[in-house]
Amino acid sequence: MGHSPSSPPKPVEPPVELHVFKELDGVPMEFSIPEIPEKRKPTDQFFLIVFFVLLGIMMGCCIYTLCYSDLNRVTRGYDNCGNVCGEKNPLIEGINCTGKDFTEEKILMYTDESALKNLDYLDTQPNECVNYCDDYNI
Repeated sequence: MGHSPSSPPKPVEPPVELHVFKELDGVPMEFSIPEIPEKRKPTDQFFLIVFFVLLGIMMGCCIYTLCYSDLNRVTRGYDNCGNVCGEKNPLIEGINCTGKDFTEEKILMYTDESALKNLDYLDTQPNECVNYCDDYNI
């Protein structure tokens, strides 16, 4: 396991080039030793190119999403008609409940308390933008 005082250390032979080592007698042909660092070449170039291409595509998707999405829908919430709480909503022709001014109603209230316990059920429940949740207890 270690160097004991009773046995002298064995001398270490200098490194031998790989082609010289493979020519020695008694070395099996399927035996492989890595090349010395000076003779190595990079092998992950293809992976690196694919990685940077996919990273660029992902960054493009993120930039597109940030530029063309309405993040207030996620942060503030919206009622059943799609009106965002806390802001004046645009009127969409053909839909009667759009275009409401909810600048004062900044809180999204779910009218069914059981919906808060099941997130899958939450999206289908009626909700409304309110000023204050007066009689709402969880």
